Amino acid sequence: MRRLMDAPSQRAIYILEKLADRKGWITIAELSDEVGASTRTIEKDLSMLRKRWGDNLQLEISRKNGVRLRNKNVANLGMILTELFNESVALRWIVELLFYPRRKIEFYEERLFASRSTLNRTLPKINQFLSSRGMEILNKSGKYEFVGRDEYYLRDFSTCFLIEMYGMDITKYDMSIDLKFIARLIGKSLSKYLSPKELQWVFSDDISLAYWSMFYFMSLLREENGYTIKSDYPVEEVTPYDLACIRRSFPHIGLNNLRAVYQAIFKQYRGWSSNEECVLVDNEAEALLRRLFSEMNVVQNEETAGALKLVVECLYLVSKLRPYKTSVLFDRIAYFALSVKEINPHFYNAAEKNLSVFSHNVKYDISSELNNFIYWVSLISPKLSTSICLRKVLLIDDFGSMHAKFLQKMFSQFFNSECSEVMKIDIYSGQGEPAEELIKDYDIVLTTVPKFHFSYPHAILINDYPSHEDFIGVYRAVYG
Repeated sequence: MRRLMDAPSQRAIYILEKLADRKGWITIAELSDEVGASTRTIEKDLSMLRKRWGDNLQLEISRKNGVRLRNKNVANLGMILTELFNESVALRWIVELLFYPRRKIEFYEERLFASRSTLNRTLPKINQFLSSRGMEILNKSGKYEFVGRDEYYLRDFSTCFLIEMYGMDITKYDMSIDLKFIARLIGKSLSKYLSPKELQWVFSDDISLAYWSMFYFMSLLREENGYTIKSDYPVEEVTPYDLACIRRSFPHIGLNNLRAVYQAIFKQYRGWSSNEECVLVDNEAEALLRRLFSEMNVVQNEETAGALKLVVECLYLVSKLRPYKTSVLFDRIAYFALSVKEINPHFYNAAEKNLSVFSHNVKYDISSELNNFIYWVSLISPKLSTSICLRKVLLIDDFGSMHAKFLQKMFSQFFNSECSEVMKIDIYSGQGEPAEELIKDYDIVLTTVPKFHFSYPHAILINDYPSHEDFIGVYRAVYG
């Protein structure tokens, strides 16, 4: 979808993402090759970025070394990208079509501050992208509208698109309806089939709340404008008072217009095709989590077990409902998962492997949901994403066995907990220096002996009473 933006904006985004991904410097020539533009053009783009967002980016340009970002904060990057997205005529036109369909070209010219020729040139590009997802912008008798083969997917796409365009603070949208009221309606619906703990987890997360509030609003807007989804799903929880409140903003909405909305909410949490499918996914979700916790040497917390299982089940159901990836502009969750991959590859690989096993066992591939899986699991059980493969440590002490046990206890208490074991420390009890063959069986060697007659890359000299620097050194060896 970024291809709908003008060339300078596309280059700016590509440059920012390339710099954010780079650990060190990158030359102008390298950027030129990567972006496919001349060095002079790249220099102009960098000058623009520095002028507009220099304080935020902390962009450094050196004739000798090239370019680098000192501030690689993802939220900061997302803020800048959002500004660029909102400068795009094509992207803003899609927004206008969602909120104000079936208007003549003059209406959009005025709203977008764009000429008719610009809009006419832009339309084929938009439709080229949308057509690959079963959607398009139609011109019917001089009036434009946003339509799709699958109205549910169009609403899902639109919801995610608007959140990526404008961010999580959906209160700034001109919705003409109380979002807290919408949240109460959604909560009333979910309470029919989610446990209190599951419901609490869903509504403790701002992303879930923002998504469902926007989806509900977008559904009301589409139904009000005549884009309906037929459904016989029961909506007994909607009272006459609730309906009256909705009609203040959407006068043509009736119970029949709400059935598809509530059905969509139900399907993302309990939309099983059969009881057999429900039982199979439930069992495999539990097995997935057991394997993952075991591999990460973390004890599963019963309080979070229900929320974790709900995550797996929802990802399965959502994957079945969405024929295409909904994130099309800036996927912050993907950046989160990428950071996990860089910092703790052991957890990332374990999550990827076990999600693949789950997909095989349920006979439905949800590997495309890996980023979401890593994100939600990390938030619900942080110990999983911070835990590492158990480190075998050999302690060599020349100050007596009692002192060795003292050091063993200190480091064990610092790094291990009841829920997670990071290192297992063995005390060398032999005479003289241990054989190199013995050393090779260990990941780290801690020693109070000043000199070794052998070389070992992970040997750390520690004080008789360990200092802060000693603990930092061991931490780096464990997590580095």
